[in-house]
Amino acid sequence: MTSPSRPRKPFVLYVLLFCLFVLGVGAVGGGVVLAAAPDGSILRMPLTTLEHSPFKNFFIPGIILAVMLGAYPLIVLYSLLRRPKWRWAAAVNLHRDQHWSLTHALYVGLILILWMDFQIFFIGYGSLIQAVYALFGVLITILALLPPLRAYYKQA
Repeated sequence: MTSPSRPRKPFVLYVLLFCLFVLGVGAVGGGVVLAAAPDGSILRMPLTTLEHSPFKNFFIPGIILAVMLGAYPLIVLYSLLRRPKWRWAAAVNLHRDQHWSLTHALYVGLILILWMDFQIFFIGYGSLIQAVYALFGVLITILALLPPLRAYYKQA
């Protein structure tokens, strides 16, 4: 049963939560593996992949991946469900009329798109998975902007 003050959860919220979960778990796993074996050996990624990037090995990219595209989406997922009142997160909310968690879901989508853009810029386009993740970022961004979600997370 829903409370009278809050509308029913829209179906697209479940889609967004699923996307954030898949992204977060996968990026934590991939990032930890890259940081644990910065030579890329576990994932069979040669260091030559990074020759045109600012990195000598996969340690820093692994940390960035684990934190920005792993932990952060999982925190956003939690926040979409619980709506915590975190000042630090609300301080960077561009949409003051809605709970900050939905804006941060938008940020996750944009970060993923940028991550893929930088990856393609520095190491080149080498796999269909790059395009899939870039489109996944677009999907997360679109979901976070949909009117049913904006209405659901509207601040009183």
